[in-house]
Amino acid sequence: MISAVLFDLDETLFARTASLRQFVEDQIRSQYPDIFPNVEMTIGRFLELDNRGTKPKDEVYRVLLAELDRDDEALAAELFEHYEANAWRFASGFDGMSDAL
Repeated sequence: MISAVLFDLDETLFARTASLRQFVEDQIRSQYPDIFPNVEMTIGRFLELDNRGTKPKDEVYRVLLAELDRDDEALAAELFEHYEANAWRFASGFDGMSDAL
């Protein structure tokens, strides 16, 4: 018997923006430093394009690359696949989340 239902609206328990920022920084620095020379600008633009999770990430990557004059569908797909495989590793809750639960 279920005695409670728990759900999270992003940025209440799950620190979505901070988690995504950490992932994108790691992705750029460890996997693609030559493609995105300005890490902080790229992170900011990624978050802007992501629009709090309302835009598909494959679209975000295509736009980022196009803005760098690199219309490369294969690279956009590679970046997206890396996101799909690894972004969850950076998911974190806000301080005190465990106590709240």
